[in-house]
Amino acid sequence: MTEPQRAALRRLRGARSLQTFADHLRVNGLPAKLSRQRLSQVEQGDAGLPPALWHAIADVLIRSGQDPAEVAALRPAQPAIDPPPETTPALRVRQWTRVVNRLAGNRWWQRPNSLMERVAGMDRAHSYRNLAQQHGIDMEWQRTETSRRLALTGPFTTEIGDDVCLAGNSTLSVVVVQVELFVLRAVLHNTGTVAWQNRLLYRIGPPVTSSLPFTPPLLPVPDTPPGNSCEIAIPGRAQWFPNLAIISYVMVHPDCTPCLPGRLPCTVDTRVPGQYDHTLPMPPESSAD
Repeated sequence: MTEPQRAALRRLRGARSLQTFADHLRVNGLPAKLSRQRLSQVEQGDAGLPPALWHAIADVLIRSGQDPAEVAALRPAQPAIDPPPETTPALRVRQWTRVVNRLAGNRWWQRPNSLMERVAGMDRAHSYRNLAQQHGIDMEWQRTETSRRLALTGPFTTEIGDDVCLAGNSTLSVVVVQVELFVLRAVLHNTGTVAWQNRLLYRIGPPVTSSLPFTPPLLPVPDTPPGNSCEIAIPGRAQWFPNLAIISYVMVHPDCTPCLPGRLPCTVDTRVPGQYDHTLPMPPESSAD
């Protein structure tokens, strides 16, 4: 409610008493009960009205012969919704830099097992710790290195001859139960003529949904000269729904611009044998006989 609305209400009431004005609104079809006391509070600024009621009062006054131009001031202003910003590499750098930099002071980041114990219980917390240790994953190094790379300034250019292939001993698919922890291992071979320096794997799309597993949105790629290979461990938690999920990573420069073509697809399968692959319950009539 705004002062212009209250002023317009007083102006439109004119010399009529509050009770007479309330009766006038009611007789002309106001769908909600509006008492004299409530009108008085609204005019004095001690109470407000929901937007729908302001519109209803305006409609009633127009039906009763009031000039629509005079009544227009009663209607609440439509909230201005700015369009989402265009997703540019610079915007992505700013967004993920804020996320990564805030982790350092987050107590759950400092004590991840405490968070796991609180949310998923002791067994899941110990499983996560053991999983990270077994696969040589240093989460704190990943955080600090990602933060360092995001802070680098260019120029970064895509060069002809930059290329990659996936080594045959990579494991980019896993079959697990819902919300189970897993690790995918990507062995990337630098088959081009350009050395990889300060690069990142950037996950396309949201880092987690009910039908998509959680994996880190950014992972540092080890510096790799042409002809050599590097291994990247991708830890994650399976999706909530029983389905076959596919997530993709692309290799990017520190400014989040792609540095070579292609994407790295990973699959996480939580389907139950004999049941539908779905993200929502199937209606009874669709069940198979």
